[in-house]
Amino acid sequence: MPNSALAIGCVARYHFSDDLEGTFHILGENKIIPSGLTEAMVRLAKLRNLIVHLYWKIDWEKIYSVLTEELNNFNLFEKHVIKFLQR
Repeated sequence: MPNSALAIGCVARYHFSDDLEGTFHILGENKIIPSGLTEAMVRLAKLRNLIVHLYWKIDWEKIYSVLTEELNNFNLFEKHVIKFLQR
């Protein structure tokens, strides 16, 4: 299941958000994911929005940096959400 679907499913128990960034903030505020991971996932959501909606403004060095340095955040996010869902 994509991370965004996991996030939205967890948030549905608390509040609704109009965007993915807000969804990750709600997950952090409700202690489902730690604050550091919240900020990392918000950065990734912003990057996703840039790629999808403003692809002509992409900084390829930034994309490379994210792909090489931040992909583990998806694994951490999944671990925390699964832990929450098992409560």
